[in-house]
Amino acid sequence: MTASFWGRSGDGFQASIRAQEDLGLDEHWIGLPELEHALFETDVCVDGSADLVLVPADWLPRLAESGAVRPLDDLLDDAPIDGWPEAWSPAFTDVVSFDVPSRGGRSVWGIPFHDGPPLLVWRTDLYGAPREREGYRSATGDDLAPPRSWDEFDAQAAWFTRPDEGLWGTVLAGAPDGHNNVYDFVTQLRIRGADVLDERGSAGFGGAPGLASLAWLRDLVVAGRVPPDAHGLDSVGSGAAFAEGRIAVMVNWAGYAQRAQAPGSAVEGRVGVGIAPARPDGSPLPVVNAFWALAVTTGAPALGDAWAAVRELATAEADVRTTLAGSSGTRLDTWRDPRVLAVSGTSALFEEAHRASRPLPMVPELPELVQVLNRLVDDVVWSGEDAPPRLARAVEEADRLLSAE
Repeated sequence: MTASFWGRSGDGFQASIRAQEDLGLDEHWIGLPELEHALFETDVCVDGSADLVLVPADWLPRLAESGAVRPLDDLLDDAPIDGWPEAWSPAFTDVVSFDVPSRGGRSVWGIPFHDGPPLLVWRTDLYGAPREREGYRSATGDDLAPPRSWDEFDAQAAWFTRPDEGLWGTVLAGAPDGHNNVYDFVTQLRIRGADVLDERGSAGFGGAPGLASLAWLRDLVVAGRVPPDAHGLDSVGSGAAFAEGRIAVMVNWAGYAQRAQAPGSAVEGRVGVGIAPARPDGSPLPVVNAFWALAVTTGAPALGDAWAAVRELATAEADVRTTLAGSSGTRLDTWRDPRVLAVSGTSALFEEAHRASRPLPMVPELPELVQVLNRLVDDVVWSGEDAPPRLARAVEEADRLLSAE
């Protein structure tokens, strides 16, 4: 029986699956909102429609608690994955292994497939141009170098914003899809010492940190530091804007730096990558650890074939093929593989980036929490709604979700 595979449509994922040898999957590729609806609002995971799903890892707690996906421990015992778990960073293995009391305790619920932490990405031709360096020093009194702080990032985004030249300082993915628009807000919260939830498990994104984070994002939009089409850009579109030569500097997923370095990019050979700017105290920024994982559905009729596909995709060679085809593999040996590094040195930064990375809160309510933040960011950052009352309303919404029985 052929295993039915469901995932988010996109050139990178589809190319990476099809680059493998003899997986024999019946592939179903749909948009991210459609995938979320199918997995959370329909019975595809239990009625035999889907055997294997490729999902954001932060969906796993909800999928596990609802009975949509199965624990993998017995499969790992009977037919182990090569190198599991030592061949992966704890940033991944700790996230996919968690306790679900209603399902019998702690288990492994997913196998990492695609990563690429947020990195600083910049145009080396702009930063290295003598005219730019002299002009920036004259205007600001500072040397022009890739930003190490967010104050430097702000100043450089302002400097490089030149709409008449088709150049903008930075980019936001403003599409209200609960992806980059939410992650950008969370990044700003963490710069200010806050997060989505506080230490008590209540909404932690309110108050002064939340208002300052929204204001920072809104200011980029109002000041025109981002392209005029930014509200319509999803994460892929924001990466494409950089590859088209429209953006000077950004903090975005590593995969978009890799694509900008690829043949056919307008900025091929002119892309620099580094660790995201630090927090004000100089400590590393806990970038959002948002990766994609393979999970096996509870109702999988082709369980054996589904697990065989997972085992193959998780091998060292398949992970390299995944990376070379356009996604970002998750094994430590892939990040160090000469074939991968020869194409792009970006993966050499992954281990350092993940030393401080942190996932979104791994709670079953996360999909709904993300939608609360999604609406908040869209209303305030892009529609200009008054931030204090709108933020207070979002905090109340989140706390109701978290306290619901």
